[in-house]
Amino acid sequence: MSELFYRKADYTSFTPRKYGIERPVFTQYDTTNVPDPSFGETFSAHLGYQWMPITNFVQEQMTYSDEDYDPDFRWQDQEETMTYYNFMNELSRAKNREHYDFIKSTIDQGMERRETMDRGGLFPALVAGIADPLNIAFALPVFNVGVKAAWAAGSALGVAKASGKVGLGFGIASETLRAPFDPMNTPAEVATNIGASTIFSAVLGGGMKGLANTYSHVKINGIHKDMFKKPKDAETPDATAPKEPVTPPEVQRQSIIDLPDTSIQARYGREFNINKVVTDPEAVAKMKVDEGKPNVLGTHIMRDGEGTVYIDKERAIAKFKRLKEKAKDKTKGWAELEKYRDAGVPYAHTRFMFANVDNFRNEKDFIDFILLHEMHHGKVSKKIDETPVDYEMRINGLALRRMMDERIERAKNPGGLKETPYTRMGFISKFIPARIINESKDVNIKIKEDYNRMSYNASVALEGNQYGKGVQSLSARSKVHGAKVFQLTDKLRERWMSARNRKGTGMVMGIDFASMNVKADRYMRGKKPEGQQTWDEWFLGLVDDHIDNGNPAWREANYNLLPDHRKEAMDDIGRLLREMDVLAREVGALGDDAGIKKQIKYFGDQVERTKKFLDLNETTITNINANAQQRGESAGTKGKALFTKKQSAELKRVGKLIEANKKTISNGEQNIVFLQGALDSPTRKNYKWPIYYNKELLTNSEEAREGLTKVFTEEFSQQAYITRWDDETRDWIEVPIQGSLQNARAEAEKTVSKIIEMGNDLHSEGPRMGKGKHLMMRATNIPEWKVKDYIVKDERVLENYVEKMGFRIEWSRTFGGEGIDDVLKRHEDIMRADGLKDKRIAEIKTNFLADYEREAGQMIREPDRWDNKYARVAKKVAGMTYLTGAGVTSIIETVAMPIFEHGFGRVFRTAVQAVDGNWENMKMNARQLMHVNEGMELKRPIAQNKYLSDSVRDVQPSSLESAMESMEKGFYLANGLSIVTKLGKMFDATIRIPKFYDQIQAIKKNTANAFDEEELNRYGITPDIAKRLADMPWENTDSGMPVLNLANWPITTKLDRDLKMKMMTYLAQGARNTIMHATAFDKPMIMDGFVYAKYKPWMSRLGISVDERASIKVGKNITYPMARIESGTMALPFQFYNFSFAATNRIAASMLDPARQHRLAGMSALLGMSYIVLQLKKPDWWFENKDLPELMMRSFEMSGIMGVYSDIAYQALHSAIATGLHNPDDSWLKGKYKPTVGDQFADFAGATPGLMREWVLGAHELLTDQTEDGLKRLSYNLPLIALTPFAEDMRELGREYSRQ
Repeated sequence: MSELFYRKADYTSFTPRKYGIERPVFTQYDTTNVPDPSFGETFSAHLGYQWMPITNFVQEQMTYSDEDYDPDFRWQDQEETMTYYNFMNELSRAKNREHYDFIKSTIDQGMERRETMDRGGLFPALVAGIADPLNIAFALPVFNVGVKAAWAAGSALGVAKASGKVGLGFGIASETLRAPFDPMNTPAEVATNIGASTIFSAVLGGGMKGLANTYSHVKINGIHKDMFKKPKDAETPDATAPKEPVTPPEVQRQSIIDLPDTSIQARYGREFNINKVVTDPEAVAKMKVDEGKPNVLGTHIMRDGEGTVYIDKERAIAKFKRLKEKAKDKTKGWAELEKYRDAGVPYAHTRFMFANVDNFRNEKDFIDFILLHEMHHGKVSKKIDETPVDYEMRINGLALRRMMDERIERAKNPGGLKETPYTRMGFISKFIPARIINESKDVNIKIKEDYNRMSYNASVALEGNQYGKGVQSLSARSKVHGAKVFQLTDKLRERWMSARNRKGTGMVMGIDFASMNVKADRYMRGKKPEGQQTWDEWFLGLVDDHIDNGNPAWREANYNLLPDHRKEAMDDIGRLLREMDVLAREVGALGDDAGIKKQIKYFGDQVERTKKFLDLNETTITNINANAQQRGESAGTKGKALFTKKQSAELKRVGKLIEANKKTISNGEQNIVFLQGALDSPTRKNYKWPIYYNKELLTNSEEAREGLTKVFTEEFSQQAYITRWDDETRDWIEVPIQGSLQNARAEAEKTVSKIIEMGNDLHSEGPRMGKGKHLMMRATNIPEWKVKDYIVKDERVLENYVEKMGFRIEWSRTFGGEGIDDVLKRHEDIMRADGLKDKRIAEIKTNFLADYEREAGQMIREPDRWDNKYARVAKKVAGMTYLTGAGVTSIIETVAMPIFEHGFGRVFRTAVQAVDGNWENMKMNARQLMHVNEGMELKRPIAQNKYLSDSVRDVQPSSLESAMESMEKGFYLANGLSIVTKLGKMFDATIRIPKFYDQIQAIKKNTANAFDEEELNRYGITPDIAKRLADMPWENTDSGMPVLNLANWPITTKLDRDLKMKMMTYLAQGARNTIMHATAFDKPMIMDGFVYAKYKPWMSRLGISVDERASIKVGKNITYPMARIESGTMALPFQFYNFSFAATNRIAASMLDPARQHRLAGMSALLGMSYIVLQLKKPDWWFENKDLPELMMRSFEMSGIMGVYSDIAYQALHSAIATGLHNPDDSWLKGKYKPTVGDQFADFAGATPGLMREWVLGAHELLTDQTEDGLKRLSYNLPLIALTPFAEDMRELGREYSRQ
């Protein structure tokens, strides 16, 4: 690449005819007989001074960077050079005469601007400063600065200090953009400009505030300006106060005083010039002694322009109780107050409080009032002609009004777990269920909270986070359970190796070298060595023994003959299954009697509670009707009721609530009937292995089907009858058996047919997840040893079982006895009561249902269908073709995202601690990821999910899919993606764990800042939980690197287990948000291969039917039918968009969130690392034709700062290029390549269709004697080949062939 750079000037052949002198900071110009510049000229000169240097730099780069040097041109020989002696370094980079003239003209223009600025007036300079885009940017809320924030500080001195800080920041930013590109710049000029900006801002801000404070005492036409606010009468209760909506206590936001002191300061500090809020009793008591104020409820102390508010909560509560007691007899209360009329301010305060005692609903309202009163002292100054009593009463009125306004706002908007306005992301939100639900104003807060309790991933802030609320969703918690399987597998592998007299697991970098050695030895010997088994062979034998151990006869004959390592391995499997069983029983997730009784109680309580609401609502209707009847009689309507407009609206609203109450009661009673029928059902206790029937075997083997049918027939024939739920009658029916082999055989055949149709572990579903599957649950109660020849015995079975049971456990923990149908029905009732139409109800309902299915792993209901199998295989092939550089690209987030999440200081300190000898502690912290199902990239195929939208893994993959998965594992190991991803998560853990320890200790000591509190709330670690976690057994806390050792945390009580799960979930979510993985919360449902749409009759011809669960019903009638359209091929256009959607929330949306401390440092790190990685990925020749704007665009896109919008922008640009609407050759705006219309269509279709197209074109070129083009095309589009030297060999072969 031919670049522009500053060359050292060569003076060897240049002798100036006159010498210049060093340019001074301030240049004097001869202005004799020169008219003063106009306003417009001065205005333009000031803006040009700031922005033209960088503009000229960009223009020069775009115009001359690719030009070659003119060998006949010497800048030293040009006639004008001697005139520009002081700018020889600038002129020395000229490549030709045209370039020389351009540089010279920029110097001339700069000197002219300086002359104009010197002679111009002050007013145009001020206007130019206001219009400066950088000045406007510094006023934006995203930078958390600006005059408005400073103005709220109160005193003129405080405003001057705050404005000076703003001016300093503006000056530094301004000079950073100007000075490096201005050829006339000097260090003194930079210092002068920054200093002037700071001083001017401080003087201007402080002066304006001083004037404002002065004029606040002036009256307008005899009326004080505050009268326009219509303050309430401070002496009498306000009977006309706005009515506050009645909101259930459980959904109301906390009072102000409920927030930690640091959060109060963060929320109100700038408005009221408050630097600290203190409620700690010891600190308040000390202040009272030091200040000589023993009896105050609160006080505001101002020192050096900074305010501290102290609140004595205990004394305030006692005062409130006394006021309430006196208010029982107000006449007597007023009489007692008169005794203290001469007490001045204290008397006036008490009189005001007593007069307004009814406006304080509880003691927290009263403390909020005291707090707001003291904070207002930092904002509202005493007037010149105002007495102390009048001043305090004015403050009281403002504080009371503010307290009531905030209470009303809390009732309207309870601050629930919904996304904040800061994090909304434009039109893309219309396609993502999480954003459709959270960002819709017409969606009830309870539905939003239910959604976030199900799917939230802590990638963006929720409104409740700033009020001490947080949630760890069932999605986040359920993923943690998966670690149990991999810990078990490692332990079993160690036992397998010990049986071979070896140590370790036999795995190196995720590859089973031990089994490879066994196979190699077997091949060399020509026979199977004695006692030598591969891992798969050993594991299959272990599972067979474990299952057979459930057969009493087998156990008696064989168990004692097993070697110890075999018995221990069987115990390990049993221990895992028992652990899941205990967790499931704790929350009632199992379909056993204990769990069913919990669910019956849940629905019984719900029915009774709803009946009380129904009675209240019916009473309301009766009272309204009676009132309207009475009004009608008074008006002489001859008995006709006369309703007011308000009463009519209330009748309609309450009528909807009554309808919803009746539906809830009906559904609850029906659920109780179903559950009561499920009591006393046999369950698999102490089971040995999850039953996943071998669907492939049963489908292809008539002998296997008959064998399983006989097993079921024998089992059923021993029962008198079988009970089954009937969805039509909504009741249980009994199917008689009574020893009849014919009846038993008929039921057995139905069972086998259903197994082949459904093909999953039906036991894990339980009776509440689908009533129609209850018969299948009973089928799986057959002892495993009786059906072991017909079930899958593979590691995947344990993975799938723990994944599904983990989801069931966390669902029950979150939603109690409700199943998904119950939740959807409840939501439907809420939306109807809110007045939503069927179409809108269906939209919200299906978006909630879609993400439930994704979290439950049910996004593809027919994974064995040809299109779904094709899509899975095709995605893998495309990934192994186009993601060869993914490992290098991942270095960006591995280095930069920890800075974005934790700040440069934390990252740097961690690196220093590693050097200082804390390496062992860091490794221990990093290893904790293994306890939370993260850092497993070398053990299972998850690294590629960062880029590939493919999370479907079948329990029984085909031979082709198994082979492809093995190839994938090797590919992502070879390209470094698995390794870099694992290292990135481990690096994050070494930073995150010590940081977390510091945060929870600060919360325990009540010294945490608002940023840290809100961050922990976002991860579901609320202050109460943080304090309990701070008391858990942390290790090496005095070393500067506290160590987390989860294996040593207690689990004896349910509270212990819950705290440990909280910690593990935090750690797992943190790893996935730093090293980004998209979840259902981040992306559209179509990326997982399905959508919901309104059912149309023509859909039946495509085999698409009405989905009853998703449709809207009134009784048994479907009023708005919905269809579920599923195909893995639908996801192909979005195959490589996982990273982009993950980055949209974790980077782009987070950049808009003022609660993120390190976003600017993180953005800088992301951009810098993106350019470095671009240099690593691309060869030198690639940069030769790339100008600065193009490189910046590519770096910006790789960084993820704009999330999916970068992809959208490039797609739009490529479409414009392909259709001829834009010519990149004539513009600085260039795409990644120059696509044809066909290329762009293929790009829209996705990587896989595009790959198929390239194969076809490559084959066509080879067959039509275009060998070089064909081999070149295929070398870029064949899987795996890019990781080998063969790709370049193919291209060289094509070039050689063309030369012949």
